[in-house]
Amino acid sequence: MRRKRKKPLPRGNLRDNSKSISVRMTEEQSQRLERYRELTRLPVTTYFRKLIAESEIVERPSRTRFRLYEEVNKIDSNIRQILRNPRAKELDREATDGIRLLLEHILEQAYHINAHHDLNHKDGQ
Repeated sequence: MRRKRKKPLPRGNLRDNSKSISVRMTEEQSQRLERYRELTRLPVTTYFRKLIAESEIVERPSRTRFRLYEEVNKIDSNIRQILRNPRAKELDREATDGIRLLLEHILEQAYHINAHHDLNHKDGQ
């Protein structure tokens, strides 16, 4: 049996990007721009467009920070699934409360590691 193909969504008006500018800056300004770009992970053009539009420019989480967040979420999800399992009901209340307490401790430690990593990252270490 054949699947129906989805119809392509209509595109909005394309931006007219025919204008270009050249910017001269000092070495210090160029280094500062690169630091901002590393924090936001935006291309130069997008970064300047956001500056001109006075849009909020936010720091993107580092890959390490994102992986930590992802792994902690997996641990959290797995433990919660285990505790919902019918066989977990065979455990006494004290044991399940202990597991939940350890989970909260893991989440708290991940938060502290993440905050410490951010401080080190901002200092350039």
